[in-house]
Amino acid sequence: MKNNDTFNTIATLIFKHLYNNFPTPSQLDPEQLISDASDHQGEQIKGTIAFLLHEEYIFSTPSAAFLLTEKGFSHALCPKF
Repeated sequence: MKNNDTFNTIATLIFKHLYNNFPTPSQLDPEQLISDASDHQGEQIKGTIAFLLHEEYIFSTPSAAFLLTEKGFSHALCPKF
């Protein structure tokens, strides 16, 4: 799987998790997103979280929980239920 495909898959899982828990801040534990996540997948998840934070698709609370931002809600990878 290419890095871009991996990013899209992980970002979609993150958006879905945060969307389903909105408006309650939620932890983003790699094991919650991918059961039996390998160390490499865990690093990819952390990198995706860092990118989504930097680009302001998600917000981190002081307690290290996360929420979708308005920008995150409108992103194409965010599920629209």
